[in-house]
Amino acid sequence: MSLANVSKTIYNAIFRRTSTFVLTCVVLAYPFERAFNTLTEQYFRQINKGKLYDDIKKKPEPEEEE
Repeated sequence: MSLANVSKTIYNAIFRRTSTFVLTCVVLAYPFERAFNTLTEQYFRQINKGKLYDDIKKKPEPEEEE
C-alpha cells in the first residue's frame, strides 16, 4: 500500500465527516490519557526514587517474643 492509499483510507474513514472525527477524538482521548498518566507517573517515581513517602515510611517491626 502506498502512502497515498493509506492517506485516502484514513481520510475516508475518519476525517471526511465531522461527527466521525469528533467521535474518534473522544474515544481515543481516554486511552491516550491513561497511557500518558502511566508514563509520567513512572518517570516521576524513577526520578524521585528514595525521596517519596512510600519509600521512606517506617515499616512496622515484628515484635520480639520472650
